[in-house]
Amino acid sequence: MIQKKLFDGTKIPAIWQGGGGIETVDSKAQVKVWIEGIRFGCNAIDTAERYGGGLSERLVGETLKKINRKDVFIATKVAPENLSGPELIHACKQALKRLDTNYIDLYQIHWNNPLIPLEETLDVMMELRDEGKIRYIGVCNFTLQQIELCNMILNGTLASVQMEYNLTNRLCERDILPYCENNNILFLGYSPLKKVGPKESVLMTIARKHRVMVSQVILNWLTSTFNLCSLPRTTSLKHLIENAQATEFILDEDDEQKINDAFKQTIVQLNPSQISCEHCMSGLEGNLPGYKTQEEAIENRYNQKPTPLELSKEITEIGSLSKPLFVHQHGNVYDLVGGNLRYWAWVLAFGMDKKVDCVIT
Repeated sequence: MIQKKLFDGTKIPAIWQGGGGIETVDSKAQVKVWIEGIRFGCNAIDTAERYGGGLSERLVGETLKKINRKDVFIATKVAPENLSGPELIHACKQALKRLDTNYIDLYQIHWNNPLIPLEETLDVMMELRDEGKIRYIGVCNFTLQQIELCNMILNGTLASVQMEYNLTNRLCERDILPYCENNNILFLGYSPLKKVGPKESVLMTIARKHRVMVSQVILNWLTSTFNLCSLPRTTSLKHLIENAQATEFILDEDDEQKINDAFKQTIVQLNPSQISCEHCMSGLEGNLPGYKTQEEAIENRYNQKPTPLELSKEITEIGSLSKPLFVHQHGNVYDLVGGNLRYWAWVLAFGMDKKVDCVIT
């Protein structure tokens, strides 16, 4: 397993084990997969208090009972509604309890909350670090400006940035990945094995050449980037072993160029009125119905955090989205397939006639 490094030299595996999408899995089987993954070198697990309403953290805790705690790097995330002082301290205490451990290796802000100053949140994070309850501080789904502010507040000790990164979403290559590389910050890419559609034929040709699986080609290409780790989720022992072995072959320059060329991305600007929200799901797990009207977004009937209204205030201040919307094109119609909250936050901030950044998938 290729190793990457945190800013202090601590070694981290290039391939992690993701703890999301946990609601419907067999708990005992998942624990077994995580244990085997650690033995195969994927000895870092990423979870969150929101995953399965705490179930994911509890299953990680069951895993820790069966192995040496020092043999695994545990990363979890605090939800945006728990970022103020007392709530953050309580959230960390509950996470430690669910994980059945006395320290968290990497404690991450799952999503920024525009109603709570980052200075307040990070001051408490540093206190938790000083007390030994957490070892490193990270952020997820932040804009470049927010990442820069965090690293400044933390005096250059921001350990990690986690964003979606796969062949169909390479947008962090524009600014966030270069910033992480230049500032010795570990980049964690979630959803690395997102479906790639018809262009999979390019990957299949390369996979046959190296006698490996397409998923291994993808993970190999993604983790070839400086100090970047991929976080695939699997409940299958077979797939886990394939993931763990994904860095054991070398893609040549021709392979890398073919992948790069096939999956180049272009951002287009569309009016929100051109985009249909009829079929878009929402929620961190993609398990909630998306809002179809402005009224539903304002009502926030599924109690999402941050709310579309809260997010719109942040968007108004910075004038851009943390990441573009993702749409499918059907003639002159564009179906929203990713970014339901961001879509409505943009509409609430700027109306239907200011164009928004989109990626056609």
